[in-house]
Amino acid sequence: MLEPRPHYNTVATLVKFLEEKGFLVRTPVANTFIYHVSITEREYRSSTVGEVVEQYYGNSYVSLVSQFVEEDKMDLEDLKKLIKKIETNKK
Repeated sequence: MLEPRPHYNTVATLVKFLEEKGFLVRTPVANTFIYHVSITEREYRSSTVGEVVEQYYGNSYVSLVSQFVEEDKMDLEDLKKLIKKIETNKK
């Protein structure tokens, strides 16, 4: 086991938070609950990125990509790959 172990109330609070946010679903079994994830990692990433783009880039993915280009985090080859992927997905 990991040491130090978190307090039961800490874990219960985190689980309750995740359930309220829709990340977990609980199923009653006897006198306890079994928890299951209710959202895939891809769905989570998509919604998170969408929120960032909406909040910081005026809902413009072009502005997001432009920032990467301006900060030299994305070069011409990366842009060509992105354009090819977009064109492939449109077919």
